[in-house]
Amino acid sequence: NAAKEKKAAELAAAKKLKDEADIKRASEILAAKEADDAKKLEQKKEAQAQAEELALIKSKADAEKKAEKDSIRAELERQTAEKKAAKAATDAEKNRLERERVDKDREEAQRIAAKNKADDAETKEAKRKQAQTEAEDAVRRRQIAQAEEDASKRAKHAAAEEEIKRKNSDIPAGRTQNTESDDFKTITLTTIKNGDVVNHYKMVKWNWGGKYYFKNGKSISRAIYNIELK
Repeated sequence: NAAKEKKAAELAAAKKLKDEADIKRASEILAAKEADDAKKLEQKKEAQAQAEELALIKSKADAEKKAEKDSIRAELERQTAEKKAAKAATDAEKNRLERERVDKDREEAQRIAAKNKADDAETKEAKRKQAQTEAEDAVRRRQIAQAEEDASKRAKHAAAEEEIKRKNSDIPAGRTQNTESDDFKTITLTTIKNGDVVNHYKMVKWNWGGKYYFKNGKSISRAIYNIELK
């Protein structure tokens, strides 16, 4: 029994030691876990603090950047407005100068037109007088030329009549007739003189049968030829 009790006591002591070791180990594990949780919590707080600080820095940077952009945009708008105002003033001055130039050009054009109108009137009158003078000169020249031509024609006609009278004076009164022939035709020449009037007739008879009739060099019909030569 003593051995059993001793063994039981040893077992109980061993169990107690084991339980104490388990408790100690569990306490150490729990302490390590709590320390790890505390460390993680601290790290989380630090990360959150860093994130908040970064967010604050970013927000501040964004605000500064936005303010800078707004300032640049405002400056650009101011410069644009100044440029527009300057351009508007320049355009207004150009328009004023252009209106003045147009007015001066219009006045100059009106002055030149008035002068040209007066000059044209004088030129037209001078040209009209010159044209009238030239027309009158041309009429006189035509009249002189026509008179000279008529005189020349009368002289030629008188000379021709004199020549005809001279030739006709050699022609005997009444009818004279001559015949000429060659290898192709026969020509009958008849002259009739009645006072101072002389007519020459000609009949051309070709060997192939054709006959042609003439009076004073002009073609006539066979009937007229026969009637006047009866």
